[in-house]
Amino acid sequence: MNASQINVGTFLDHIARALGFATLVNVHNLISKALSTLDTLLVLDNAETFLDAPVDAGRIADIIDGFGARFNVAILLTTRTTVLPPNVAW
Repeated sequence: MNASQINVGTFLDHIARALGFATLVNVHNLISKALSTLDTLLVLDNAETFLDAPVDAGRIADIIDGFGARFNVAILLTTRTTVLPPNVAW
């Protein structure tokens, strides 16, 4: 999938499917609820694909921030880009 095919819906759908959700209604709420109950390592590989998306890149970055702000969630984000989002510390 290339960046032009990514939006906030497809981003969340991929995460929901990886978490085993069959239904994709209220996806953000489903993911948030799952992340609130378990210690989680969320691996986001090839982050340049969704962080360079022409539509919704800012919203996707905000969603990642929200997931990572949880005390029980660690995010491993890989990217080939040399520019990190402004809110990601190295």
